[in-house]
Amino acid sequence: MKTILLLGAGLDARPLVRYLLDQKDINLNIVSTPAERAHALVAGHSRGKVFDLDVQNKPAVSTL
Repeated sequence: MKTILLLGAGLDARPLVRYLLDQKDINLNIVSTPAERAHALVAGHSRGKVFDLDVQNKPAVSTL
């Protein structure tokens, strides 16, 4: 299983998020501010997770 980290979930992210979540071998982690938009894009999908963190926090980003 692959994990992809998407930094930012702007207006153009919806098609990419849907495509990645449709793949059976991908987990998708999204970091976005505000997190509400990312939660709406993931829409409760089991392989999509949303994180609210500062992308300047390199150790936290590396962990994801």
